[in-house]
Amino acid sequence: MESELYKLTEQADLYSGNDLKDFVEEDFVQYVESAYRKMGIYGYKQKDIKFGSKITETGSTVTRGIVAYTYAYCELIKKYNGRLFCPIVIDEPNQNGIDHLGLEDVNRFLISDKPNGAQLILAVSNDAKIDTENAIVIDLEAQKELLIERDFEAVRDEVEKLLGENWEMVPYNS
Repeated sequence: MESELYKLTEQADLYSGNDLKDFVEEDFVQYVESAYRKMGIYGYKQKDIKFGSKITETGSTVTRGIVAYTYAYCELIKKYNGRLFCPIVIDEPNQNGIDHLGLEDVNRFLISDKPNGAQLILAVSNDAKIDTENAIVIDLEAQKELLIERDFEAVRDEVEKLLGENWEMVPYNS
């Protein structure tokens, strides 16, 4: 028991001060590089991957860069601050001229490399190929609308009640 406590104390000392920042930045670069490889991005410059910086990718690799950075941040949250509580919501990764195979790589990565304990909500078009073995697919067609416009005001009124009297929401304009 004492040896475990000693190891944990040593580890806590490593994570204090500027040393933690260095660990976080190194982990971030490793997570992004791993994601890039899994999604088929090669030829990037490691020096361009920086924690808290802009994504330097262009064209069809922008989508993969955004996914890589987002998942890297989620992994850091999980590693250094405990559980990941919020869902990861992505509305149609088919952006920026990504090609068909690149899109399949992105969708496969999003599902298979989702951080443990995180929930992924991924909106895709009908023609997207999704690994349904590792995902629950909910098909939202016109007759199965998720957001129904005629219900907005009633929902707004209910939310206002829940928030209390001192809260003022912006009026809904139909």
